[in-house]
Amino acid sequence: MKMGEVDLISAPAAWAYGADGFGGEGKPVASDVHVQLQLVGFERAKEPYELELPAKLRLQEKRKEQGNAHFKRGGLERALQLYQRSLTVVQESDLADARDGRQRDIRRYSEVPPMHAVAGARHS
Repeated sequence: MKMGEVDLISAPAAWAYGADGFGGEGKPVASDVHVQLQLVGFERAKEPYELELPAKLRLQEKRKEQGNAHFKRGGLERALQLYQRSLTVVQESDLADARDGRQRDIRRYSEVPPMHAVAGARHS
């Protein structure tokens, strides 16, 4: 979308209300949802190197969880990509800056399954 552009977003009832189709707020049960959106502004997301350590740890954990989700669904290639991306968020300099026992917590967040475990799962 471009700045100021208006768009109509539609979602089937199952996406909007779940399998039970709860309409709510006077809407008929199992009715589709239509929402008109206008882009009034946007903000560029920060690059990982621009984040403070707590935000880096959250991003790293998010990428690791996304990798786990793909792994569980059998998407091993995508899982491996996400695991590798998670390892690039926290740098060695961040570890050196950690104080008061936080370094141990940072290393815990940095742990991902070894690559041979991911590769070995393909043959199982």
